[in-house]
Amino acid sequence: MFTFLLADMNLLYTLAISIVLLLLSLELIGLIVGISLLDLLDNISPFDLDVDTSLPITNGGISNLLDWLCLTKLPMLIWLIITLTHFSIIGYSINYLVLTSLEWQPQLIFILPTTVFFTFIMTHFVGSALAKIIPNNETSAVSTSTFIGRAAKITIGIASSGNPAEALLIDDFNQKHYIMVEPEFEKEYLPQGTEVVIVEKLNGTWLAIPFK
Repeated sequence: MFTFLLADMNLLYTLAISIVLLLLSLELIGLIVGISLLDLLDNISPFDLDVDTSLPITNGGISNLLDWLCLTKLPMLIWLIITLTHFSIIGYSINYLVLTSLEWQPQLIFILPTTVFFTFIMTHFVGSALAKIIPNNETSAVSTSTFIGRAAKITIGIASSGNPAEALLIDDFNQKHYIMVEPEFEKEYLPQGTEVVIVEKLNGTWLAIPFK
């Protein structure tokens, strides 16, 4: 068994499960000394996103992907443990099946994409179930009503009237919010990289004007 776990083809999966065990050990030690790794990761996480769930999935963008993967719904430590554990189990399972049924030494370059794909699928379903039990409590939550008058930057797409693009807004707590914006005027275009000011909230999107 140990020979299989430590084989070169399983090195990545063994590393992933080792990280899970390390995180659990650090959290246990932290609880003993009064420092929670769970709280620490949530405070320093670059993924404190506020995703507007009323947006249709066809708008695309990184916010939809992170939301689908439940990264915005779970504490960072819980999400890491879920993802890395699934990655290891699925990777080990695929390699074992290929090795025993096909008698072929699996190659990482062929197996890894399949492992990642099924890891994302399992993370989505398990994360969605856990999110109903373990909500991602944010100590510095802000109301979206405070977005009006704030600066943002177009990150994906070209915004035009009726065709919003994704923009990044950072609040006073240094939290990142990915929102969909479109220009205030009909014949105006806001290309990627444009800095804008949020002026009004619509149904699922925001109106913005170029920052001058």
